Amino acid sequence: MKRPTILLAAALLLSACGSTARHVVSIGPFPRFVAPAPPSPTALRFSTASNRSFAHQDVQKLIRILMLPHGARLVAKVPRGAPSRFRTDLTRPQFVPGTAVTRRIWIVHEPLARVVRFVQTHALPRPRPEARFRGENNGVRLHTTGSYAFPPVPGRVWGRWLNADMIALSGGGTAVIAQAGDAWNHTPRSVLLPRAVKRIDVLSRIGNQPPNVLVHVREPYEVGSIVSLMNGLGLADAEHIVCLADFWGGPTVTLRFRAADGKLLAHATVPDPFGSGSSGPCDPLQLTVHGRKAPPLIGAGLLLRLQQSLDVDLAPPLPRDVQNCLLRRRGWRVQSVTHTGMVDRVQTFPSELTATKNGKLWTITFHYTGKVTLDKAGPRGLERCLRAGRRYVIAG
Repeated sequence: MKRPTILLAAALLLSACGSTARHVVSIGPFPRFVAPAPPSPTALRFSTASNRSFAHQDVQKLIRILMLPHGARLVAKVPRGAPSRFRTDLTRPQFVPGTAVTRRIWIVHEPLARVVRFVQTHALPRPRPEARFRGENNGVRLHTTGSYAFPPVPGRVWGRWLNADMIALSGGGTAVIAQAGDAWNHTPRSVLLPRAVKRIDVLSRIGNQPPNVLVHVREPYEVGSIVSLMNGLGLADAEHIVCLADFWGGPTVTLRFRAADGKLLAHATVPDPFGSGSSGPCDPLQLTVHGRKAPPLIGAGLLLRLQQSLDVDLAPPLPRDVQNCLLRRRGWRVQSVTHTGMVDRVQTFPSELTATKNGKLWTITFHYTGKVTLDKAGPRGLERCLRAGRRYVIAG
């Protein structure tokens, strides 16, 4: 009797964010899905010195995605033909603790407008930017003609960017200055989530309301991936790392880490960053393990990663905002059905709205995952109110 031949049909690369992908294994004619082993709790935890070295290497990769017209010449400093304000602003020393920065300067013998169009329409595809912005002419220079934001590297760096500035030279041609930066993780010395975590409860609420999102994560690979990601977060050292930004509020997200028997081992909170013009730690997160509070950490896009890996919406449209939007429109009648209850000793309120117009009825369901569904396709006005009910967006 021959032994069955085991063939590896597919091997999928899994991210550190808790992908639910599976290896497909065939035993004879019958395929079988095998879950990957959970990562180690410290798989994404590296020394600060190692992260610093990574950041200095990564900025060299980031700056290479910038494409310039043929014949661009690399120079050591801003040419004298550039206005003095431009030279002073872009060449003064920049000492940002915890950040690796590299800068390059080119001279292009083409008009500014042509160079701007070329840079804005050309870029290498890797590493892929998470967001791109276009600058404005401030009267002296075209500030940040190309500004690219890149996703964090788990365990390594929490902020990555590339900016390109341009100005027409008095003698003809264009000066291009590019700066790429990485803010590396300062690894905390203690307070780690243990391997004993077997379940994670993810809750999201607006203000003091009961949670409108409540998800229990039990799949071992997903649990292990979130634990590994959390243990790879860096310190939000307010003395060296400070963000100056405008915050417009948002949900408060809580993660509760439990043992197999349900015992609470640790909890983490990403607070509502309410307040305009605030200054403080970037993307702050507070973690407590076995009653011991860790120093403030930098979330580094944690909420976005949770949304993507768990397929949830941590900032869903609010039922009352959708209802108010519909009632402001002619011909709509709306009734609310709220099922207030307790789930794992947490008060929750999954809700439904019944919306009627011209004798037709639609049921809008707000799920525990934050997803919102219609029982059937709705008119354009209804779809717009679902979008209008979304106050906040979780972004990287």
